[in-house]
Amino acid sequence: MDNLTHTLAATALAKTRWFSGSPRVAAALVVAANAPDVDGVLRFWPDLFREQHRGVSHSIVGLVVEAAALAVMFAARDARLLTAIVVGLASHPALDFLNTYGIRPWLPFDGRWIYGDTLFVVDPWIWLLLGGATALAGPRTRWGSATLTAALGLTSWVVFTNERSSPTIARIWAAGVLVLAVARATDVGRARPDACIAVFLSALALYVAALAGLGARAEREGVEAIRPLLPPGETVVATSRSPEAARPFEWTVLVETERAVYRRMARVGSDPTSLVRYEKNFDDPLVARALLDPKARRWRSFARYPIAFVREEGGRRYVDLFDARYLVSGVPQLFSVRIPVSP
Repeated sequence: MDNLTHTLAATALAKTRWFSGSPRVAAALVVAANAPDVDGVLRFWPDLFREQHRGVSHSIVGLVVEAAALAVMFAARDARLLTAIVVGLASHPALDFLNTYGIRPWLPFDGRWIYGDTLFVVDPWIWLLLGGATALAGPRTRWGSATLTAALGLTSWVVFTNERSSPTIARIWAAGVLVLAVARATDVGRARPDACIAVFLSALALYVAALAGLGARAEREGVEAIRPLLPPGETVVATSRSPEAARPFEWTVLVETERAVYRRMARVGSDPTSLVRYEKNFDDPLVARALLDPKARRWRSFARYPIAFVREEGGRRYVDLFDARYLVSGVPQLFSVRIPVSP
């Protein structure tokens, strides 16, 4: 998930009676909730980033090391501060697991990925729920109001300007923000912060459970629609689903066979809006040669649905390696690799 989500999860927890009343404890929660993303510095080296992001820093071993480092950093000696560090760290992979990127909890001993396939990596409705918990639970302060106003401005700008958004999403967002603003102004949740947090976290749990159910249905419908279209000799070997941002009824379903990956975009209970087949092309000699490149081997450790395209530009041939989860109009991006295979 994005770092704003991780931060809002920490600030919501900081409003509970166990963690409230200490800026140091709140700071420990926020820092710990974001600490596993220290591997983000590798974004300047895309090959390393693909290989290492959500790697050891997100694993059980990494979290133990980070907990020890943060305990020293915050000079944590009391149970509340130590608990804040552990809870903040644990919240990070718990949220990250829920999207299609996945985590590798058993590194460095086992590099297998596990995927929740339930949440889009950026979800404004989760911002609204966790932000609402933070805004309404417990006492109000000027510093808190200023910080919440800044966060509201940032998130509203994203919702209103992002190409994935829509007028309906913008209207729902505006209505939700208005309700929270009125509730904060009238002191809703101020006297009973734990009950307030419980309400919002219960709503979050129901939202995630609803998405899991809708996603399972979308995946089932997608596989049932694609299976009759498979050429003779092809069978389904893997499937997954991912929700569209802020649209819980709209999903992308991926179905992998021995030779291809199918991408179906549809609304739950409706006819599919599109169906695309991507050949893997791994039997092409040029692709086989490209896969021996060290950059390609690092890419394979990340790719869940690997596919390849052989292209020719300026008299040279290249193999473009993609993960079908993140393929957008065949345009190279962070999660793709280009390997030259001829002069």
